[in-house]
Amino acid sequence: MNKRREGAPVFRARIVVLGLFLFTLFGTAAFFAIKLHLFPRKDLVTLAARQHNRTVKIPAERGEILDRNYQPLAKTVQGYNVCATSARAADDPLKFATVCNILGLDRPKTLELVTKRNKAATQLKTKITPAEADQIRAVDSDFITVDVQPTRYYPKGDLAGQIIGAVRDGDKPIGGIEYKYDDVLKGRDFAVRTKRIGDTRNLLESVPDLEKAKGSSVVLTIDEEIQHVAQSELDKTVEKYQAKGGNAIVMDVATGEILAMAQAPALNPNQYSKAPLEQRVIQAVTNVYEPGSTMKGIFLSVYLDEKGHSITDSVYCEGGKWRVYDYTIHDHGGHGTLTVPEVLEVSSNIGVGKLSQRISRAQFYEGLKRFGLGTPTGVDLSAESRGILHAPEKWSGMTSINMAFGQGVSVTPLQLLTAYAAIANGGVRMKPRIVREILDVEGKAVRTFEPEPAGTAISAKTAQTISSMLERVVYGDRGTGKLAKVPGYRVAGKTGTAWQTDPATGRYDKRRVVASFIGFAPSRNPKIAVLVTIDRPDTRLGEYGGTLAAPVFSSICRQALPTLGAKPDLEEKEEEKPAPKVAKKTMEDAPEEPPEYPAENLTSGAMPDLAGLPMREALRRLEQSGVPVALEIKGFGFLQRQTPPPGESLLPETVCVLEFIDAI
Repeated sequence: MNKRREGAPVFRARIVVLGLFLFTLFGTAAFFAIKLHLFPRKDLVTLAARQHNRTVKIPAERGEILDRNYQPLAKTVQGYNVCATSARAADDPLKFATVCNILGLDRPKTLELVTKRNKAATQLKTKITPAEADQIRAVDSDFITVDVQPTRYYPKGDLAGQIIGAVRDGDKPIGGIEYKYDDVLKGRDFAVRTKRIGDTRNLLESVPDLEKAKGSSVVLTIDEEIQHVAQSELDKTVEKYQAKGGNAIVMDVATGEILAMAQAPALNPNQYSKAPLEQRVIQAVTNVYEPGSTMKGIFLSVYLDEKGHSITDSVYCEGGKWRVYDYTIHDHGGHGTLTVPEVLEVSSNIGVGKLSQRISRAQFYEGLKRFGLGTPTGVDLSAESRGILHAPEKWSGMTSINMAFGQGVSVTPLQLLTAYAAIANGGVRMKPRIVREILDVEGKAVRTFEPEPAGTAISAKTAQTISSMLERVVYGDRGTGKLAKVPGYRVAGKTGTAWQTDPATGRYDKRRVVASFIGFAPSRNPKIAVLVTIDRPDTRLGEYGGTLAAPVFSSICRQALPTLGAKPDLEEKEEEKPAPKVAKKTMEDAPEEPPEYPAENLTSGAMPDLAGLPMREALRRLEQSGVPVALEIKGFGFLQRQTPPPGESLLPETVCVLEFIDAI
């Protein structure tokens, strides 16, 4: 009893101490709770808000890219991404396996990835189909979400792909109009506040007005139908002649609007990243090349626009071979004296070369500058080249001669087309345009791009004269562009077959040919100008602009002119018989500019005189000798030296050595 009484005060003391401790503990907690409620600390309020409130950035919907008739070429559609919000997505093995099966994912690897990230979110797959999104939602997992992600879609596939460009990762423009007009198309991203509910749910505090943030739409000058025609006709020819590529551009001569800009190989923006870099560039504005004989139309425009010159001027063409400044200029024919129109009709190198010596270097240079050569056109496309046009003080004695037939000067396809469109437009050069207007979210035009003259290249009188001369290239007896004829429409134009230099050697390589045709129609009331270039065809199948590019020009015009409302201006009685179809090229086939070498009385069994002839003609005449001799051929181009000499008898064991040199 005494011991029990002695321990009671100790026990009560412990109870008192414990009571005081608990009172202090809860009192302190209550004190701080009241303090936080009545006098909240800003840092703790901020922390709580950060845990329960969230600001989410929502990208604005990108505006559309439309053709001139408001057909969509690029638009934004709903894309879907699947995300595991944490490792708890694998808590239900059956649901997790089902999700992996729907998405075609390796379940063990996906499980390892999700588990490794623990509480962090893991993106399982992007750009799934709407059907897959519905299946994932049906699984009904609290820790697997389907997020809507705007995705750029190009409904016309490879139609005008290089011009349009693409968008990567939803908001990164790469190339074309997507890049050039990104500030217009992308709209204004905005942020919305959400409240976190549970582990996985977020509730919007307010519903945003998505339409107001949407980007503006860009309307191009491109006509979907004409673009399709140009691309289709170009592709067929590039494939037929096994060419490396090509371009076809159609321009409204009065406004400078580009109605089509086709390029081969084409590019599908939906698969932009898979295309090689060289396929992504817009060759019409970035690539430069020596235009060859298509330059003759521009040079003669400059020549005739100078006082004291007329179409009655004549020039002696040396029978097809002209020695000047230690170089030899050749023609594809043994021409004598030709007038200016005849020089263009037969495409005489010697003719334009000699005529170039009748104007000063300054006159020639300034004339080319008025046509826009050596200067960017100003079209709304990135990375445009200015071409190559050296100042007169850097010219040698041969420069003006070479430039008159398209060597020693380089242009982009768009520069050349703009120059010819100026001839068709009465001498007034228009700034080329690819964008027509900008539309707001309601479809109202907020900016319109009007036609903009870029200067006067030549007088209206000279333009009319050159147009008539260019008609002779197509309809003249000796014209090189007969395959460019368009039923019902009178056309004018110029062929071109240009050798390009080999980057490795710096010398002209006859296997690196650009075959081209450029012209306009209807020629007496021009509506459109068209340029077609075929780059590096297999020369065994064809190489001349008159046989490769001219038919493409004809096909494009035949389908585009009615679409544009152009009335036929050529009656049936005025039309010549259709030019015969060009069969696969053989040694006997006539080239683009038919050779008019003097007829030679060949003696059977004797070595013919082949001096100055191009390789094709030399081999043809040697074959006509009737003796199957062995051949040793050196070089390319035109014959410089032959063994045996002319007139010597040929025997089956004779070895004929033919040495050729490049044309200048």
